Amino acid sequence: MTEEVLANEIGALKDQIANLKAAINTLSSETEQKEIAIAKLAREKEQLHLDLLKRKRSNVNLAQQLEEERKFYFKEKEIYCQEMNECKKLKRLMSSSSAISGEEKNFIGLQAGIIKAKADA
Repeated sequence: MTEEVLANEIGALKDQIANLKAAINTLSSETEQKEIAIAKLAREKEQLHLDLLKRKRSNVNLAQQLEEERKFYFKEKEIYCQEMNECKKLKRLMSSSSAISGEEKNFIGLQAGIIKAKADA
C-alpha cells in the first residue's frame, strides 16, 4: 500500500508540475504580450512627444509672425492716417484759398464799379 500511495503521490505531483508548467507558460505569454504592448505605448508616446514639440515650435513661429504682421500693419495704418490727415488739411487750404480768391474777385469787381460810378458822376 505504501508503494501505491507513493505512486499516487508521484502522479499527483507530476500533475501539479504539469499544471505549474502550463501556468508558467501562460504567465510568460501574458508577460510577453504586456511587454510588447508597453513597448508599443512607449513608441506612440515618443511620437506624440515629437509631434507636440513640432507643434509648439510651429505655434511659436506663427505667434511671432502674427506679432510682426500686427506691428507692420499698425505702422502702415498710422502712415495712412497721417497721409489722410495731410490730404484733409491740404483740401481745406485749397478750398479756403479758392473762397478767398472768389471774395477777392468780388471785391475787385465792386471797387471797379465804385470807380466807374465816380467817373460817371
